[in-house]
Amino acid sequence: MITQVDAFLSYLRNERKASENTVLAYKSDLIQFLDFLQAPPEKRYERLKIDRWDKLTGEHLETFVDDLDAYEYVQSTIARKVAALRIFIQWLQDEGAIDFDGVVHLRPPSVPRSNPKVLTHQQVRVLIDSTTSDDDRPESLRDRAMMEILYATGIRASELLSLNMDDIGPEFDTIVITSDPVAFDRTLNLRPSASQALRAYIEGGRNELTGADHEESAVFVNHRGTRLTRQGLWLLFKGYASKLGIDAFSPHILRHSFAVHSLEQGVPLSEVQTSLGHVSRATTASYQRQSSSGD
Repeated sequence: MITQVDAFLSYLRNERKASENTVLAYKSDLIQFLDFLQAPPEKRYERLKIDRWDKLTGEHLETFVDDLDAYEYVQSTIARKVAALRIFIQWLQDEGAIDFDGVVHLRPPSVPRSNPKVLTHQQVRVLIDSTTSDDDRPESLRDRAMMEILYATGIRASELLSLNMDDIGPEFDTIVITSDPVAFDRTLNLRPSASQALRAYIEGGRNELTGADHEESAVFVNHRGTRLTRQGLWLLFKGYASKLGIDAFSPHILRHSFAVHSLEQGVPLSEVQTSLGHVSRATTASYQRQSSSGD
C-alpha cells in the first residue's frame, strides 16, 4: 500500500509541480491514514484492518475522519487532512486501484467561527420523542435508544456505533467505551430514560433486525442486521431533525448539548471530561462558556 502512496507523492512533484513542503504535508497525512488501515490504534477498529487498497470501503474513510475529532484535532487541521485524502482517493480511483467513488465519503468539515450548536433541553426532548411516532417498529426503538444514550453520556457517534453486546451491563444501566484517546476503557452510567430505551430496543427490537439465527456482536444494527454505519446514523438523525425544523443537525450536536447541560446543572467538570473522553481538561472547560439558551 505504501507503493501507491509513494507513487502519488511522485505525481504531486512531477505532474502537479507541488512544492516540497506541500508534498511533505501530504505524506504526513497519508502515512497517518495508512497506519490507521494497517495497524488500527484501537481494538474496536480491528475489523477495519486491510492490506490492499482494493479492500478500501466508505466505512474506512468515514471512520478515519470521525476518529480525527476523537483525538481533538482542531477543525482546520481536520479540513486539511480531509482535503489531502480526497485528492489521494480520487487519484487511486483514476489509477484503477479502487472501484468506488470514495470522495463522496469524505465530507470536509466546516471550520466553525463560533461555538458549536447546542440544543435547548426542550429541543432535545422533542427530538428524542419524535422517534416514538411508530413505537412498534424495531427501528423506532433503536433510534430512541441511540439518541437517549448520546444525550445521556456525550459519547462520540463512532463510540456509540462501536458498542458490542458485551459492552452492555446486565441491567442495561451501564456501557463500556473501549475507545482510546484516553488510553483506558470508560464505564459510563446511563440515566433511567436511556437505560429503559436501551432495554426496550435490545429486548423488543434488535432481534427483529438481526434475525433469530444471525450472530452479530454490534448493539446497533441496520435493516440488514449488520452494524450501523456513521453515514447511516447521520441520515437517520438528519431525517428526524429536518421534520422538526432543526437545521444543520448532526449526532455531534447531542454531544455538545450533553456537555453544556451537564455543566449548567452543576455536574463536576472531571465527570463530564471522563464521559466525553477528553484528554485535556481545558477542552471540557471550554463548554462552560457556552449556553443552551438557543442564541
